Amino acid sequence: MNKLLSMELKRAAKSPILWLGVIAAIAVNVYGILLNGYGFKIYTTTFLLQNSALICIVLAVLIPLHLGSDFENRTINNKISAGYTRKEIYIVELIVSSICAAVLFIADITSVFISSYIAGLEFSGKVNITEFAFMLRLPLCASLQYLICT
Repeated sequence: MNKLLSMELKRAAKSPILWLGVIAAIAVNVYGILLNGYGFKIYTTTFLLQNSALICIVLAVLIPLHLGSDFENRTINNKISAGYTRKEIYIVELIVSSICAAVLFIADITSVFISSYIAGLEFSGKVNITEFAFMLRLPLCASLQYLICT
């Protein structure tokens, strides 16, 4: 299953839709933080996860095209003839899709922090960076635990 996962990750990394989504998320954050003039005080937390809808749209296009190309090109037959079960194939596709989603969200969050640092924005008036890092760590640990246990 490791070979199948490796192959699917390489295929996903070459996907232009994934990289267009990463560029779009970064561009929206750079425009919103650096290139817009607001008449009031803004914080970094204002822009965190603001592009979730854009990322979900990118994933809604990426995942079906990624899975559909297997059936269109009949490469799914190669996986089956190599001895992989249907369950293994779909678990690998689930893992690859989750990693693609994580890449998009990490690019979004990283671009918010970098753009905010360049613009000199404060993190927040109510939440400090330590509390935010702790809140972000909990879902990450839970999702990693789920992937390891399956």
